[in-house]
Formats: sequence, C-alpha cells, structure tokens
Amino acid sequence: MDDETPLTLSREDLYELAWSKPISELSKDFGISDVALAKRCRRLGIPLPGRGYWARVDAGQRPYQPKLPEREPQSRDQGALMVAPLVAPSSADCLSSKSADEPQDEVWLSERIAFEKCPENTIIVEQPPTAWDPVVRTHRETLRAEAKEVLASKAAHARYEKLPQWRKDGTWDKDGSKWRSMMCSGQRLLDYHGPRPFRVTLETLERALAIANAVAIAGKARGFTLRDDEKDGRLALVGHAAELQFRVSEPLETRARPSKWRKGEMEKYKVPTGRLRISLRNGWREGPIFEDRAGSRLETLLNRLFVALNKAVIRQWRDARALRVREEERRLEELKRAEEERNRAEEERKAALERRKRGALRTEARRWQEAQRIRSYVAWVQSTESTEQGNAQVSEPMNAWVQWALAVADGLEPTSACRLEGNASDEQDLVGEETNHG
Repeated sequence: MDDETPLTLSREDLYELAWSKPISELSKDFGISDVALAKRCRRLGIPLPGRGYWARVDAGQRPYQPKLPEREPQSRDQGALMVAPLVAPSSADCLSSKSADEPQDEVWLSERIAFEKCPENTIIVEQPPTAWDPVVRTHRETLRAEAKEVLASKAAHARYEKLPQWRKDGTWDKDGSKWRSMMCSGQRLLDYHGPRPFRVTLETLERALAIANAVAIAGKARGFTLRDDEKDGRLALVGHAAELQFRVSEPLETRARPSKWRKGEMEKYKVPTGRLRISLRNGWREGPIFEDRAGSRLETLLNRLFVALNKAVIRQWRDARALRVREEERRLEELKRAEEERNRAEEERKAALERRKRGALRTEARRWQEAQRIRSYVAWVQSTESTEQGNAQVSEPMNAWVQWALAVADGLEPTSACRLEGNASDEQDLVGEETNHG
C-alpha cells in the first residue's frame, strides 16, 4: 500500500484506541483537537473514559470499561476517522522544535537568576557546619586523617631542626620526611599526582570543606544532588537533566631560591597562597572560575556560582537536543540506505531471474531446432528408403528406427508445461541462493 495513503479507522478501531490512552494524547496522534475527537466519538456512539479513569489505571487498578454498544450498521461506521500517514520528522522539523524550546529555556533561566538575586536566598557558609552532606563528610574524614599525619610530620621536622649539628650528623629525619617533601611541592594534602576534588593545604582545609558543604546543601534545595566523580577527581552536581562537575582548590605560587645542591643555580619551589578557588566543568568544557579576590571572598560568590551552573544546565539541554537531531538524522539516513539496499537487491534478483529465463529460452530454442532437424532427417530417410525399395513395404528394422528417432525428437522439444516448471524452478533456485548468501 502507498505510504501516503490515509489510514481509515472503523468505529471498532476508534473505540479500541479511545480506551488505550487519554483522549488528549490520542488527538495529538491524529492531528486534531481533543474536543473534535470527543465530538466524533459521541456521534458514533463510542463511550469514553470518565474523569479519574487514567489516574486509577496509573495506580495499578483495573477500572470498569463498558463495551462498545451494538447498533444497526451505518455508512460511516467503516470510515469513522481518516488519519493522515505518519511521516518521519525531517531535520528541519527537529531544528524548529529545538528553537521552539529555547524561549522556555530562557524563561526557566530568568526565574533561576531572579531566585539567586533575591536577598533572602543568599547562601550562608557555616563555619563549622552544623549538618554535613554525606559526600563531603567522606572527604572530610579522609582529609582530616591526612592533615593529622602531616601535622605530626611537621612537628617531627621542627624537633629535628632544633637538634645541634653533631646530633644531626649520621642520622635521618624519617618522621619529618613527609613534611619536607610537601614543602617543595606546595604543601597540598593528598597531592599524589592524581585528580582530587579537594586540592588544598592545611591552612585552607576547613574553609574548603565548609564551602563545598554549603554548595551541596544549597544545591539540594535547588534540585541538585551531590555525588562523587571518582574517575575525574571532582564533585558533581546532578539535577534538571544535567550534570556539572566542580573542584575546590588552592592556587600555588611559584618562587625561586638558591639551590642547596647546585651552587650558583636557582631552584623553583611552590608555596601556598591561602586563596580558594572553585572551577566548574561542563562535560569536556572548562567552565567559569570563582575564587577569593581582594574585594570579595569565595563564600560570598556562591549565588553567582549557581547562576553559572544554571546557564550550564541550559547549555546541556541544548546540546542534548542537538544530539537528538543528529541521531534522528543518522537514523533516517540509515533507513534510507537500508531501503536503497533492499531496492538494489530486488533489482539484482529480477535481473538474475531475467538472465536465467533468457538462457533457458535460448536452450529451448536450440532443442526445438534440433528436434525439427531430426524429424526432417527421419522424413528424408523414409523417402529415400521408399525410393530405393519402390513400392515394397518398409522393413521392420526401419520402422523401429523411425519410431526411436521420432521419440528422441519428442524428448528434445520442450512443451509449455516444461517451460512453466522451468521458470518456477529458476525463481526457487534464486531465492535459495539469496538465503544462503544472507
């Protein structure tokens, strides 16, 4: 059937569809209003679900469904509704739907920005926090355990430095080695050359934990959930069909000093700055950075942080819609290629069948010509034999030979039944070959 031919629904078909989904959704499938569809059903005597029916279905109940009332057949019962054929959406349609969603994105974002600007929604960082987010609490325990070891190593190093030189000679400050190695690399905790959601020093540890905890609690009130992204070494805020990562870190300052091991040369080392920074990341994109500055501390920038988060959410929505458009285009392209392949295979099958039929026809024509030559030859032999024998009767051996030769000719000459059987056999053989190749 042609794909562009409208689908005609009978009265029974429309009744089954009316009880399969809400009338508001069914009308969208048909491209008409729910009021027009309900009016059409009433004219056809089709009962419709009452108020609360679908809510009870969603609750797992099986409410009563009346049967379709029987009546005398009418002319319009078999053509109760004409439905236009479903056409796959083009990329232009997908793009237009995407652009139609953008005003709603802007409305959502403007409401979020207004919420963050409202003074009563200002995010307050408690120090120390009275309630901890579970994810932040886990990092707090790990970092505090590390800080305890570092403080012990720092104290051991201080004691070693106070010893007289004769006591230091021939000894090694094993307990203070951890602190000494950290002094060269910037004193960051858990800085083991791997990604970490907290890259801070002893000085900024408690501030960083309190700020991250405030972000987690504020995010929960704004529809986000905090989770630990161990793969990328970041914390992730998940919500509103989006996911954004962030990290709390303390920038280090690089300085130079005379080298202890190479006289006359300078060596570089890193020192803490005491400043904190939150860097956002949207997928593979590095987002904005919020950090301590001369005029403001990071604790006062958290509402701006959530404005940036909401903008990143909008960007993820638009990226997701663009991805759906590309996937739909790829799907339609694959369907087109599959249809072209089917058409090509069908054309090849028809061409192969035509070649076989033509070959069979030439074979049949050659056999027919051979049969005609045999009959002509038999007639010539008979006439020659009669001439030589005169009016004498043809011998029995000659009669037997003539019958045998004519039987051979009959066997060579194809009949209409043989031709039909041969064509059917060719088609079956071709289908079998395609099945084997498949």
